Amino acid sequence: MLFFLKGLPLAGFFFLSMLSLFAQKTVFKMQGTVKDEVGWGIASAQVIVRSAADSSLKAFVSADVRGDFELNLESNLYQFEVRMLGYLTQKRELLVEKSNYRKLNLDFVLKENPEILGEVAVEARRLPVIEKQDTLEFDAEYFKGVGDDKVVDVLKKIPGMEVRDDGTIYYKGKRIKDILIEGESLFSKSPETISKAFPADAVDKIQVLDNYTEFGGRKNPFGEDKAINLTLRDDKKNVLFGEIAAVAGAGNDALNDKAKVRYRLHGNTFWIKKKVKTMFLTDINNVGKHTFDVRSYLEFTGSLYNRRNINLNDAPISQAQTELPPQVDTYFSALSTAFSFSDKLKLRSYAFFNQKNTQHFNQIQRIFGSPNLDSPYLATANFENRNLLATLHNRLFYVPNQKHSFNFTLEFSPQNQNQNGTNRVLFLGLENQNEDQHRYFQFKTRLGAAHLFTIDEKNTLDTDINFIYNPNIDRLRLASTEDVFSTLLPANALIHNGDTLQFFEIALQNRINSYQVEWKTTHTYKVKKRWEWKNEIGTNLQTHKADFVWQNEPIANFKLPNSLDLSNNFWYNRAYIGTHLAYIHKLFRLQIGSNLAYYDLDFVGKSNQFRQNEWRFEPNVSLHLNLPWSQNLTFQYHYRNEMPSYQDLNESFAIEDFRTLRRGFSPLKLMPTHSFSGQYFLMHLFSRTQIFLMFNYDKSPLSISSSQVITAGAQASQALQVSRENRFFTGNFSKSFDGKVPLTLRGSFSLTQFESENVLNNTTNHFQNYMQNYSFFAQTRFKKKFNIELSWRNQRNRYLSDLQPDALKSQMHYLRGSLVFEFFEKLIIKPQAEQVFFLRQNEEMRQFFFLNGTISYKINKKYQIEAESFNVLNTNQINSISISPFYEETNQKALLGRFWLLGLKRNF
Repeated sequence: MLFFLKGLPLAGFFFLSMLSLFAQKTVFKMQGTVKDEVGWGIASAQVIVRSAADSSLKAFVSADVRGDFELNLESNLYQFEVRMLGYLTQKRELLVEKSNYRKLNLDFVLKENPEILGEVAVEARRLPVIEKQDTLEFDAEYFKGVGDDKVVDVLKKIPGMEVRDDGTIYYKGKRIKDILIEGESLFSKSPETISKAFPADAVDKIQVLDNYTEFGGRKNPFGEDKAINLTLRDDKKNVLFGEIAAVAGAGNDALNDKAKVRYRLHGNTFWIKKKVKTMFLTDINNVGKHTFDVRSYLEFTGSLYNRRNINLNDAPISQAQTELPPQVDTYFSALSTAFSFSDKLKLRSYAFFNQKNTQHFNQIQRIFGSPNLDSPYLATANFENRNLLATLHNRLFYVPNQKHSFNFTLEFSPQNQNQNGTNRVLFLGLENQNEDQHRYFQFKTRLGAAHLFTIDEKNTLDTDINFIYNPNIDRLRLASTEDVFSTLLPANALIHNGDTLQFFEIALQNRINSYQVEWKTTHTYKVKKRWEWKNEIGTNLQTHKADFVWQNEPIANFKLPNSLDLSNNFWYNRAYIGTHLAYIHKLFRLQIGSNLAYYDLDFVGKSNQFRQNEWRFEPNVSLHLNLPWSQNLTFQYHYRNEMPSYQDLNESFAIEDFRTLRRGFSPLKLMPTHSFSGQYFLMHLFSRTQIFLMFNYDKSPLSISSSQVITAGAQASQALQVSRENRFFTGNFSKSFDGKVPLTLRGSFSLTQFESENVLNNTTNHFQNYMQNYSFFAQTRFKKKFNIELSWRNQRNRYLSDLQPDALKSQMHYLRGSLVFEFFEKLIIKPQAEQVFFLRQNEEMRQFFFLNGTISYKINKKYQIEAESFNVLNTNQINSISISPFYEETNQKALLGRFWLLGLKRNF
């Protein structure tokens, strides 16, 4: 806690410093607006204030994106002049005195100047940012730099936009849900894939949409989703455009240090018309590149939402690792089409195939701090994984009239995972080798329907129904050179007619059939001009049936003990009714609401049975304040409940690292969580200044999960008690300087605290992890001749443990620099260097350095030669350090070897 409190003065100083930017000593502070005849604010309108006596200049200010401005004036008679290219200049004489300065009308309405409308159109394109109601529009050409090949490169330079290391895109602290192309979503669950594939030179404007909803493009006053819409240049509309590149070369294989042919074939094709919008993507390579990234994979498989993780021991907070590829072969193709049959009927369909073949070579060492386990754990794992995911998604939109809108969804998604490998373990003086074969297959089918009924101007009724069927099979086979499994399994499972059974091989199969039905109906009523009232009723029903088979029973008539049988039936239902009220004002937005939810759970397993049903009250409050100078302040409180999943309910077992058996269950009760958050955001677009501060506090009551860890030569049991009370604070500052050499600076910091209480062999250990993250980013460019980026990230962990007399400290530093040079408008050179090093107790443990580079030469407008080198210095492995409540772990991971590529790219 002291660590967290130490960070608060820094945060306070940061916040007060920000406020001081706009605090000036003045006599009278006056505010006004400049709008057009329609009522829209005129950004960058010039407000000039002169003395009425001698016409001397007293003040000058430009209106912000909303047309608002602020002046500080003394008592005097002034002449106000407001002008903007394309509008008629307006003048007004006003007497400013103490008695009347609050009542003075400083709102100006400018009329268009019809004589120079053409000039206005040209000049408007040069504005880097334009605000239109709840949409911000950025000029892509203004933010594009030399070497910016894809949209993601341009997004990194836009104020308020953040592209994280995993490829996810955030704006004002909220994740971008989708990237549209000319208003159409072509790959809704993976905006990261669109950002990496869409060519930057085809984009005219980048629009950020607030309160976005996919269905019908309507705005949701209760939502906070954000999306990006890309508008195209005129020469890219109604034509086929894109690129295809083929490169090949040679390199070494870090796993066996042998020469290997390296290659990459990738391309993208787009055809954007009014009625038809089509996209085709492909990427085939063995150099670790991925257009379809890990985050997108988790979105499509639902892995982000299936399980809740409360066991901090099983998932310790680890040092961040540099984004370097292992030995990966990638095969990816995607086709997406949106076709409008008419104004009433539209079909949106996409299909993709993604397969990754990965080789992993890891060496793991664990040093236990517990006196119960004083022997180091050493493991060497060599695995090959093949992961295949395919999806066919179809959605039909039908709008028969202004009152009704329908959409229907049909989706098929097969997934297949195969793992083969060898694991060698040395622990407690025993050595063993296991051959692992793991097979997993699922075929998920989803049917959905939605209806939006606009009853009248004030009432809408929205119904959404989804049915999901997901059968899956999980098979595991472990073959051991020694009989270690009989040591790992419970004793009562290994005795038959008085004889002790021996195992040299284990083969298991778990077949699960899962059904899920979701239904939600929402009634929204516009009470008055600024009031919105939402009533909601819905249910989420899940059923699972798991059949477990021990496939290699050692002798006839051997009956599997219940403690080792995962067969079960599971039923879960959450039915709820809710009401939410929103008041929307120019200066603030207040939302108050609550759900009354009924939870019904029934679990029947071989070794555990559980039934629970109860009502829960779930309130939430949100206040959003719009402050002057494009500032906003938000406070939120949410109360939510989580139910244990069917996997957690069964007292089950799993063999881990082929030497460990875990048996346990998570809490058989609801997990209520109180969440408080607050955030401050400033984005002064025309001074290119952004400040973002956020605080989050989550608290859950004490929850208990128990497990038994049995290793060869040692019996260890563990009861983990986690009081989930997490504190998180982060700040981000960004400033851009215009001129011949634009400069962008961005810095951020975060403070996080985790606590858990653990018991191992009756030894209690209270474990605390205090984590600090700092980052800095600088970027500059010059007349499209060069582009320089420099980023630095530092993560510091401080661990307090009852098993250690002194606090343990670890650090990770990551420094990356990239330069892009353009010569004669034909040759582009991109060198990039990365350095990573880890420290423990302020002593350097490992240091790694990587040097990469690309060169492209434009032969003409259509063809260019491309050359790429990776890992020139041939760093073949990297170590990471992590500390858990009971051990320190060093993980040595093999990386993709050094390679060179040369080939041709064609643009069309």
